[in-house]
Amino acid sequence: MALYIDKKIDDPTGGPQKTLLSWHKCFPLMACASYDDSSGGLVSMYKDDSTVIRSKITSRLGIQVTAMAWHPTKKCLLIGWESGDLSIWSELGGREIYSFSKHHNNVISTLKFNENGKIFVTGDIDGVLNVWKFDAGGSLEILFTRPLKYTVIDIVFRNSNSVSNDNEISRLARAAVDGDEKALNMFSSWQDDGAYDNKLHFFARDDEFDLFVGCQSGIVYYVRSSGYCEGVLQMETSICYLAYYREKDILIVISKSLILAQFTINPMEL
Repeated sequence: MALYIDKKIDDPTGGPQKTLLSWHKCFPLMACASYDDSSGGLVSMYKDDSTVIRSKITSRLGIQVTAMAWHPTKKCLLIGWESGDLSIWSELGGREIYSFSKHHNNVISTLKFNENGKIFVTGDIDGVLNVWKFDAGGSLEILFTRPLKYTVIDIVFRNSNSVSNDNEISRLARAAVDGDEKALNMFSSWQDDGAYDNKLHFFARDDEFDLFVGCQSGIVYYVRSSGYCEGVLQMETSICYLAYYREKDILIVISKSLILAQFTINPMEL
């Protein structure tokens, strides 16, 4: 039985209208974006017990926060603004560590980190999609840009271990033949009980990824780390939400007209 306890947050900023909330998956942290005409857009930070950590970690006069995303394993918050600016806040030092203004010219509509936090994607209402690399040292590099023409609504990564086991085993075998010590050790430790199923994704390369991008036009695009991009399905109305079911390799789509659909992914056609 689940137990839910309401706790009222004592907001030191007072009047600003709350516009976005984002919980961290690993730490008891919540980012809250707000806006009013006098102070503009700002982001506050709270603990899960409603304690205020910082009343203002970043702000922009006259500009509203339009998207936020936490790094999956670090206390690092990615923030998108209606001006097209992109900023990154880190708990180390408690300040913005990066701010970019030249890669998007309009409202940032969505942000998403991949599972290990080494790749993130930004999209705006003009349909510009940027794919970035985020390394352990905190430096950023834009990998490629794709102009999709339609407002980007949602993004979901297709996890690296969703690729068929046969393909992964083939790649692992080639690496072992080439002398990769990690691949050789994995082969030598496998037993007849099928334990390799749970080990394959540890061999996946960090710089390889696939993702689906849903747009206001109802089109869903498939994007690879190579930069390949192609429309793979068309809904009758705007995409509202995308989800990926890893165990079955299925894409789940909810449209603006509240149509819920699921699509089995055929690797041979992507």
